[in-house]
Amino acid sequence: MNSLSNLPDIEFVETDVNKTLKSMINTYETVSGNVIYPADPRRLFLYAIALIIVQQKYAINDTGKMNLLKYSRGSYLDHMSARNSTYRLEAQKASAQFKMVISAAQGKDLVFSPGEVEVAAGDGMYFYNTSEVRIPKGETEVFFQMECSISGVEGNDILPGQIKNITAPFQFFKSIENITTTEGGIDEETDEEFRERIRIAPEAFSTAGPDTAYKYLAKSAHPSIKDVSVDSPSRGVVKIVPLVNGISVDDAINKILQVCADKKSRPLTDQVICEPPTVSEYNLDLTYYLPNLPDTEVITVKENIDTAIEQYIMWQSDELGRNINPSKLTAMIMAAGASRVDIRSPLYEILGKFEIAALISKNIEFGGYEND
Repeated sequence: MNSLSNLPDIEFVETDVNKTLKSMINTYETVSGNVIYPADPRRLFLYAIALIIVQQKYAINDTGKMNLLKYSRGSYLDHMSARNSTYRLEAQKASAQFKMVISAAQGKDLVFSPGEVEVAAGDGMYFYNTSEVRIPKGETEVFFQMECSISGVEGNDILPGQIKNITAPFQFFKSIENITTTEGGIDEETDEEFRERIRIAPEAFSTAGPDTAYKYLAKSAHPSIKDVSVDSPSRGVVKIVPLVNGISVDDAINKILQVCADKKSRPLTDQVICEPPTVSEYNLDLTYYLPNLPDTEVITVKENIDTAIEQYIMWQSDELGRNINPSKLTAMIMAAGASRVDIRSPLYEILGKFEIAALISKNIEFGGYEND
């Protein structure tokens, strides 16, 4: 199945204001029998009307495009996906393991209902217990899971010990804190990701076992699964390898197997296995040079180059089987304002469909100024 990006662009109506104005002038001259010269005030009036008409044409174009998968976005895309029972993956909340301590053991169990234990994490964010928490009689501490009050990646990466301000202290309360780093928060599925799942959704209507069907099912298992590669290493065996961002690979594998290994999803003869990607390590070692620039521009260009390098690192590990490509890095640094780039590492490397590039070390040097 071809990618949506390969489809030609389409316009439902002409939106060129000059062509619209020309058509209006020709029509007016034909009907009135008068010629409108460039300095004629009537020409300016018709131009103003042409601008309004073109705005309406843009709206017509946009409305038409919302009915096409390549262009549809937002709630329009949600309605389009309902045709084949595919729905946008919702945002997920971050969570962490917490430890709560009381000052003295009690003669009976202390029980807290779901949501009763709430801890502030700053910036209007809270963590609360999603299930009953019980400190048994004679005990002074308990370990339990707490979930963020908001969905998305904002609740991730809060280090152990940083969430410790309980909002409603109770008698005998002593302390509470997260003992693991918060993780698992995932933003709502983007239009781009959702659009691709809608595109391949029809492949899952049959359990004949096409690779795109397994890709669709695997990507639908959890919003943290950003990319999937599928192959059959031997007869009757389906191997699925996910690229994950937000939850552990083991958790993602379990979720994928729950969906893809289900008898309703796979052919009876398929044995579905799921494994983490193979990591291909690379080092970043380069020197870049700048043209002779005013001092006021140098800092900005250096910052742009640093940003380009970070974007390359993200791009390189954003897709399974993406070859390690230093030419891409050169192009991005040059576009950011460098006059020349000397890349010592990495070298170009072809990766297999189950491989992912991973940066090990980074050495970036500024080599000075030189003329183009």
